[in-house]
Amino acid sequence: MRDDVDGLDENKIRERRELLSQLQDINERNESLLQQTSRALWIKQGDSNSKFFHASIKWRRMRNEIKGAHCNFSGIWVEEGRTK
Repeated sequence: MRDDVDGLDENKIRERRELLSQLQDINERNESLLQQTSRALWIKQGDSNSKFFHASIKWRRMRNEIKGAHCNFSGIWVEEGRTK
């Protein structure tokens, strides 16, 4: 930016800074609008990956399920009231 400012008087530098500030504000507002539009569309249409999501949750629950426990005192594996 310094190269662009060389040779400009104080008024032009101030004007340039103001314009750059306004441009940044416009870009931020535009980004916010795009996010809001995207969110509204997602809410309207719903999540199209719900089948995949629920299958992933089911698989994770099955994987994390406790099938049994190893009893330290007797050294026996206990599974839902049965011993192995």
